Amino acid sequence: MVERVSAGAPQQIASRGLLIARSVLITLLGLAAFEFWRRASMPPWLPRAQHPDWAAGTLMAWASLAAFEWSRQARHPATTTRNGLYLAADILALTAIFAATGGAENPFTILYFVPLTLATQVSARWTWIIAGLGVAAFAALFALQPGPAMGAGGPHAHHFHGHLRGMWIAFAVSGALMTVFVHRIAVGLEAQRAEIDALRHQTLEDRHLGVIGALAAGAAHELGTPLGTIQLIAADLESMNPEDRARALVDMTSQIERCKSILGRMRTPELPAEVATQPLPPWTADDLCADLDDLLARGDVERATIANDDRNFLCGQPRMVVEQIVRELLHNAMRAQRAAGLRDPVELRMRQHEGALEVTVTDHGAGITPDRVEAAFEPLSTSRKDGMGLGLYLSRAHAKRLGGELSLHPVEPQGVLARLRLPLEGLS
Repeated sequence: MVERVSAGAPQQIASRGLLIARSVLITLLGLAAFEFWRRASMPPWLPRAQHPDWAAGTLMAWASLAAFEWSRQARHPATTTRNGLYLAADILALTAIFAATGGAENPFTILYFVPLTLATQVSARWTWIIAGLGVAAFAALFALQPGPAMGAGGPHAHHFHGHLRGMWIAFAVSGALMTVFVHRIAVGLEAQRAEIDALRHQTLEDRHLGVIGALAAGAAHELGTPLGTIQLIAADLESMNPEDRARALVDMTSQIERCKSILGRMRTPELPAEVATQPLPPWTADDLCADLDDLLARGDVERATIANDDRNFLCGQPRMVVEQIVRELLHNAMRAQRAAGLRDPVELRMRQHEGALEVTVTDHGAGITPDRVEAAFEPLSTSRKDGMGLGLYLSRAHAKRLGGELSLHPVEPQGVLARLRLPLEGLS
């Protein structure tokens, strides 16, 4: 059965690397052969080629096979079997070239280690096959090549014959050791890769659980305000006259719709899915004020101050998320004002500044010390008995995801200025 190695990107890259290495080997041998032909003489340390045409023909056929594999790999996925067969063809091509250029005496027989080393990147089975084929091919050179290796006699010829046999034994031992140890390294790396994949999967599951937990906590935090408003209105319904009761019912309906909107966002844990997948319609500062009209109409928030030249600038950020952040800042500011016994509305200002949307919310409550600014953004950090400590934490997280920033600044003589800055371009 054929085992495909191109199912994933790493295997495809490994197969391409094998082909590149084989092509480099063929190219270098071709350049060496051309240089020897150009000089019309062989170096003294290289055995004379008994069959130069045979060697040249083998090299051309070998290069043609590599070119065919280049074209085929572009159309068909590489396989373990195919890579192994091509490495076996490399061994046979090297053997044919060595047999035509000195046989076992050729010092380039060390090149047998190239396909053997490349085989370790294919599979353990093919590594042993290529190692055995290389040892057999080296041994065959003794039988195929007459000369000193098969010399008729004499102490020098006999000594040289023993030297070549020693080379063959060294090659066999080195090939076996390389196969064993490289295979063990490959097995170890594969085990590590499997362990890393398992850890990555576990980390992803833990992240999903964390996102779900943060989502539930954030939704509970957001639902607290509209549900509290509904509770207050419901408690006063019986004592209201018909006109006030009608307005109260409208307010309750608005708060219920807000609760439904918050629950609807629970299907997209961190930011709405359309933020990342669809182009968003641009909006203006007046559009954002319309979204916040339920707060602006109550008198707890000063009607938003927008410079005349900034009223019509377009922002490409997700409007629903920006509204959620600004609403959180307004609620925090209103609570700070009431806790300080102040009835003045908080200040909301918007402007376009240096290519960014800048929204500031200012209250004159108890304020905050500089050393407590960063602590205010930590999760579960709150001074309110009924608070969850997630509002500012989630708001800053959303601002960062949109490429912006959220910061707090003390105001003199007392109070806090919250500043939200977001790029006008929005997510790409």
